[in-house]
Amino acid sequence: MKLKFYFLIISTLSAHSVLAQDEQQETSPVFYGEIAHLPLIVKFPDASKVRPKLSRITIGMDINENWALEGMAATTVTKDEEVTATMGGVFLKPHTSVAEDVELFGRIGFNRALLGGPAGGAVSNVAYGFGMQMQFTKDYYGQIDYMMYGRGPNSESTRGLSLALGVRF
Repeated sequence: MKLKFYFLIISTLSAHSVLAQDEQQETSPVFYGEIAHLPLIVKFPDASKVRPKLSRITIGMDINENWALEGMAATTVTKDEEVTATMGGVFLKPHTSVAEDVELFGRIGFNRALLGGPAGGAVSNVAYGFGMQMQFTKDYYGQIDYMMYGRGPNSESTRGLSLALGVRF
């Protein structure tokens, strides 16, 4: 059910961006970088959870006014019960303005998470999420997002809510 909800959000943003393309002018690609704090939730089949804290870096390029392509990497800053995580992924990001300096966005792509310590293993899967971004200045912005980074073969899952600061260059 949740996957259908996320798919609906991303589809709605995508449809809006397709309709908005008629209004846009030709511009060169804009690159951006973000650094985020991510308290990752790793849930295991027995319903136990650990929450290692990660630092996430995102590098992206606006393809047009409503679409971006992103590469993401994260690594553990603080372990929880000796569990660590390292992640990397590629995402397509439809986004649309809802007010002056405020955007809503979705993300869908592929992510691979390597879990270390007692939780050792890999979770590679489709990843998806949504969030909100607010411009502070022309070049700097803040962002909050919730992502489902994937499910493993034994029903373990990785997800989290992150806060990010970004800069356009």
